Amino acid sequence: MNSLVTTGQKNSKRDINIDFLKIIACIAVIGLHTLQKDLSTVNALIHYFCGFAIPVFFFSTGYILFQRKEITFKYCIKKCLNIVRVVVIWNVGIDLCIVCLKVLLGKEIDFISFLQDISYRPFIQKGRMPQFWYLGAMIILYLLLPIIHKDIYGNNKKWIYFWGTFALICVCIQAVSLCMNAPMQKNIIQTFRVWTWIQYFSIGGGYCLFALIIDKITIKQHILMLIIWSVINVVYQFLIGSFIIHNTFAEYVYDSLFEIIWIIIIVSLVIRVDLNAIGKYIEFLSPLTMGVFIIHPLINTVCTHFITVDSIALSFAYFILITVLSFAAINILSKLPFSRYLLKI
Repeated sequence: MNSLVTTGQKNSKRDINIDFLKIIACIAVIGLHTLQKDLSTVNALIHYFCGFAIPVFFFSTGYILFQRKEITFKYCIKKCLNIVRVVVIWNVGIDLCIVCLKVLLGKEIDFISFLQDISYRPFIQKGRMPQFWYLGAMIILYLLLPIIHKDIYGNNKKWIYFWGTFALICVCIQAVSLCMNAPMQKNIIQTFRVWTWIQYFSIGGGYCLFALIIDKITIKQHILMLIIWSVINVVYQFLIGSFIIHNTFAEYVYDSLFEIIWIIIIVSLVIRVDLNAIGKYIEFLSPLTMGVFIIHPLINTVCTHFITVDSIALSFAYFILITVLSFAAINILSKLPFSRYLLKI
């Protein structure tokens, strides 16, 4: 069988495009956390629109990793240890600041909670930095990756069966949620929704097969398709969340067939367009995305003590503020000598 990775996928143009995907996904994550979905219908619709972020992150990682001819357990263990290092350093830093503040205020210090915060809680979407659930999920994928990669790399037929199985699981879970009038995933933290992440991760691995179909249409047709499907998907998710599963968080529609198709349309369009004209901006912003993902909830928490968002216009201004502050803060932090221990995996 032909390899899942084509020569054309390895050129610099494709690398720039994947970096651009990471940037827009990073900004969309900030949107998920700052645009106040319950403030208005407009905000709710934008919240669902920003829902492409996490699936695109997993796609991007799968796209890059499946270009490697060999994935060893040694490589994956190293990546897992790097993830643990980043999570521990950030949580130790935050918790030490809080401990010092409590000492100054004469408040009691819970050392058990401190140890939990710097060990396992961030990985299971708890503690002061619950956004690290994503890295917890990545640890699981890295541990599975050598087996997955060895089994399907270079074999299109096996990849189709593999991805198709997990796509079917996702669709079935979403169907059950609709029948139950509640998200089936609700009692499973995002770290352990492995079926969803493997599905999007493996789309990246077999992207060239989608490209064979997508590349037959023109860019203009592709853009029109994206606009139409975006409207359909966002409205569908809003109606489902509001009136059927009665939960309006975007995370509960990641398993939808509408969402899966939407992600394929988005990534395939971004990958095929020429972004060389803005390449220097992409190269500047892309290395900051991991740091922005980490720090934006902290900046958001601080800002909420000083800013009250009570209108649509203010919610968008607030989103822009958090985005700018997050990228600016990480840009400054990235220039420090020890930054690689905080921002690179």
